[in-house]
Amino acid sequence: MSDASLFPFDAAFLRSLARLAFAVRRERAVEGEGNVRRDHRGGRVEFADHRPYALGDDPRFVDWAAYARTGRYFVKRFEREEDLSVLLVVDTSASMGLHGKLRAAQRMAYALAYLGLSGGSRVRVAAVASGALRLSAEVSGTVRLRELGGFLTGLRAAGTTDLGASLTALPPAARGSRILVLLSDLIGAADGRRILAARVRRGDDVHVVHVVAAGDRAVAADAPVVVAVDAESGERVAVDDTASRRLANAAARRERRWRRFAAGHRMSYVPVEASVATEEAVLRWLRAGGVLA
Repeated sequence: MSDASLFPFDAAFLRSLARLAFAVRRERAVEGEGNVRRDHRGGRVEFADHRPYALGDDPRFVDWAAYARTGRYFVKRFEREEDLSVLLVVDTSASMGLHGKLRAAQRMAYALAYLGLSGGSRVRVAAVASGALRLSAEVSGTVRLRELGGFLTGLRAAGTTDLGASLTALPPAARGSRILVLLSDLIGAADGRRILAARVRRGDDVHVVHVVAAGDRAVAADAPVVVAVDAESGERVAVDDTASRRLANAAARRERRWRRFAAGHRMSYVPVEASVATEEAVLRWLRAGGVLA
């Protein structure tokens, strides 16, 4: 499968991404004041505004041109534009191969990679399954987008879900701040919540995109099969009314559990239907869910 067949985004959609940015929950560093709220190393410093001079302020930040105009002392305030990287983690376990979920995750990851690169961030993609981790190169600039597209195109759904082990192997942010986006159906007992909470404590801005499909929530009433095979375990399961109710209840519990977890750990959680067009998923669902601003 070629990049063009998987990512046939038109120019209008790509232009619309330029008006968005990843939602960052931490405060940016402010310099030129007695107390700096939070100082992340790296990035460029830009002028923000003035405030009246107060005893004890650093003379280096006095705006002498403003004094010449007004006869009053003002201090310049600066905000540090953080050196930002983006890590897109795509679940490639066997369950993601059902109902178009992996394709939806690949397409959303490609759009988010474009958004990060066009915004000046360094971007990397990680594929996770069976407790293992495979990383793309970290690239900068939209001219390198094709490399990430090639990596995403080559992903195949196979293996079991063990997000806990896979996420443990993620490299730390090399410098500056990092956006970490997980795209997964979150099916599996080892769902990685503990590791994601640890990443938040270490300074990552974490966003969980829950790729869901109707087949995860219910078995079609007119399904011609009476036995289903679990994509990851190979277990054969009889499909009846009881099994359908269990599936629906498990899906509802999973979504509730993740909503509570994200709300309690300063991260965003947004379920996205795999059947939704990528343009709508990114521009409406991810924006409304707090992944983008």
